[in-house]
Amino acid sequence: MESRRHIGLWRLGHKFASSLLAQAGAEVICIEPPTGDPLRELTPFGREEYMLADKETGEKCGLGFINEMRNQYSVTLDVETEEGQELFKKLAVHADVVIDGMLPGYMDERGVGYRQLSQINPRLVYCSVALRGTWGPMKDRVSKFGQWELDPFAQATNSYIHNTGLPQDQLPRGKGIDPTRAGSWVADYIAGEQAGVNILAALYWRDEFSGEGQFIEVSSAEALMDILDF
Repeated sequence: MESRRHIGLWRLGHKFASSLLAQAGAEVICIEPPTGDPLRELTPFGREEYMLADKETGEKCGLGFINEMRNQYSVTLDVETEEGQELFKKLAVHADVVIDGMLPGYMDERGVGYRQLSQINPRLVYCSVALRGTWGPMKDRVSKFGQWELDPFAQATNSYIHNTGLPQDQLPRGKGIDPTRAGSWVADYIAGEQAGVNILAALYWRDEFSGEGQFIEVSSAEALMDILDF
């Protein structure tokens, strides 16, 4: 993956894909919003003492961000502004891959999605990592709290949570527990792994056969279905 440049936008699923590609030698640039990547503030059990502090500034950061950002660059860029959009386009012109973890349609609406970037960089491989897909009827569904991109929603969408507990009326003799999510962000990590594999395949196809980039869609809920045992 040496000499390959990848650009990633916020979310854990894309960060795992980015970290895998970075370990393989790719140059990866993580785009953070002006407020910083939300993953910086996540810490085990929500306990601040498990965060690491910068020796010079004292600023604290979660271990998850430090782990997933290994071997990567990080820059701040606001794609909500015209200046930020133009800067993003300049980066994309020289990129082999863009990994988009934003809401479906978010980047297109700001003129920096696959439709626009493929016009200025026909060799670009663009991978969208969305929880419930990019175009389907469930793509815009949110919880009652207004949250959209959370791993447990993917686990519930495809019944993965039934692997960790079944309702009592579905088991013999009334034994069982309520469905519950897995303890780790399994949907995000599996989606990230599938994104990484598909990106490698798209780059191989581009370099060896077509000479052109392509659009890749990875859904966290769909990726999790690959490991269901029923």
